[in-house]
Amino acid sequence: MRVVDREGNPVAPGSRGEIVISNLTNRASVVLNYRLGDIVTLGAQPCACGRTLPTIEGVDGRADDFIVLEDGRRMHALVALAPLLRVRGVVQVQLVQEDLHRGVLRVVCAAGRAWSSVQRDLGLAWRSTLGDALALRIGRADAIAADAGGKVKAGSQGCHE
Repeated sequence: MRVVDREGNPVAPGSRGEIVISNLTNRASVVLNYRLGDIVTLGAQPCACGRTLPTIEGVDGRADDFIVLEDGRRMHALVALAPLLRVRGVVQVQLVQEDLHRGVLRVVCAAGRAWSSVQRDLGLAWRSTLGDALALRIGRADAIAADAGGKVKAGSQGCHE
């Protein structure tokens, strides 16, 4: 296992990157430099068990869960979505970036709070995180469907505006 940056260079301990694996134990099906698509923080400390293999401090998300901004910067969706999840009445959110300028936010809300208030607060939270770098259309959803593996995909359907 290695952890690499976007260009494929190894990251330093304590840094974030994508996991790349190689498997040489199965001679019939050797796997070299397979990118798993998981973004992790490489451990800065050795394992307490005494092994010298790399450790992982934390799993930070999927490589395809990034928001790409017009200037080329990439921001993990979790960074942008965290303030939105703190909005009162929000149960779940899902962001789908349509292009460099536009995105759709699907929102599952708890009962008891006016949708207009939730929309307003979501807009304020979004602008405080990303400014006007990405115009956001906010739609209410009854649910955000998970795939067969139990994960919510960035492109799930189910929003009605």
